[in-house]
Amino acid sequence: MEDHFQQLCDPFVVCASTPTAVEGPLHGLRVAVKDNIDVAGLPTAAGNPHFAALRGPVTQDHACVATLRHAGALILGKTVMDEFAYGADGGNAHYGTPLNPRAPEHTCGGSSCGSASAVAQGLADIGLGTDTGGSTRIPPAATGLFGLRPTHGAVSAVGVVPLAPSFDTVGWMTRDSATMQSVSSALLRLAPVRDARLLLVPEIFAASDTDLAAVALAAAHTFGACKEQALPATLAKWFELYVGLTRPEIRAAHENLVASGQLQFGRQVGARLALACGAHANPVLESRRAAVRSELHTLLQNCVLVFPTLTTRTPRRDASDAQRDACRARILPVTVIAALLGCPELTVPVGVGNDGFPVALSLLGAPNSEATLLHYGAVLAGLRCDHHE
Repeated sequence: MEDHFQQLCDPFVVCASTPTAVEGPLHGLRVAVKDNIDVAGLPTAAGNPHFAALRGPVTQDHACVATLRHAGALILGKTVMDEFAYGADGGNAHYGTPLNPRAPEHTCGGSSCGSASAVAQGLADIGLGTDTGGSTRIPPAATGLFGLRPTHGAVSAVGVVPLAPSFDTVGWMTRDSATMQSVSSALLRLAPVRDARLLLVPEIFAASDTDLAAVALAAAHTFGACKEQALPATLAKWFELYVGLTRPEIRAAHENLVASGQLQFGRQVGARLALACGAHANPVLESRRAAVRSELHTLLQNCVLVFPTLTTRTPRRDASDAQRDACRARILPVTVIAALLGCPELTVPVGVGNDGFPVALSLLGAPNSEATLLHYGAVLAGLRCDHHE
């Protein structure tokens, strides 16, 4: 029983040999790396224990890992993730479910669950993850961390096991705003901070659990009076577009692997992969994505959208498959918006719900507006601190 509990709570799949730090701006900060990102000398299993053997040894760090090393950070090892990053549940059929120390009865959410767990537990200072439809925003939001999905393409995808390449993005999470700023400065070319109007997205607040929405709204109002901005499509339509675009990409990335029968997948991930492998690209959906990007990118040139990161709590650890699917169906229609737009989104912890579950506020901006989001995130973190004091 003790071994089983340890498996469920341990966010690491494999640890690096004793790391040494060089001098640099991130000297001594500890990094937990998601298991689909290459680290030289460690296997990349993407959440499946047999995949690493098929893929072969890793001899080169992913660009972000190399940059963090050169900046003085310590690479601790690889973390548990939803298998092949195809989930938002926060668990793995092979490696277990990492602990959410802020809400122990709930998962961290996925798919970068292990990296979030390691940072939230204080075992690491930086969690490196990937985000296709929400995976560096859902887990940090559920564990009281800062999390960033950068502009799509701002970070190299070479050295990452793909899911849906036109959506896949490397992102990171930290416990505080200052570390988030330092890591982002090391990994991105940050443009100058710009003044922006903050616009609340009313349908996302309305779709959220009442107590979570109230805390998020109070946090947003610490900026002052914010106007509202409706989205050009319903949340259901955003999700429908995301699913229609990602499934053919997932098929292209993994169809041969699935058909080979060489891997055993967890039940839910296996079912999702089977659906994806029957999908075909649809030019009409590509046109819709182009249209919505054009409309929203124009709006976001001078604005930042503000809304709750999570519309509901992540699944309970003992949730059934149906309950996990229900959570996913409520959370993803919001988190896929930034993914469809290719835009950066920063999630900022702002309080807790009635039961102590963390509440986070998202700031979504134009492509390459990370510096502006980080600025407003730091202001928000400071305002919230002053408010509580």
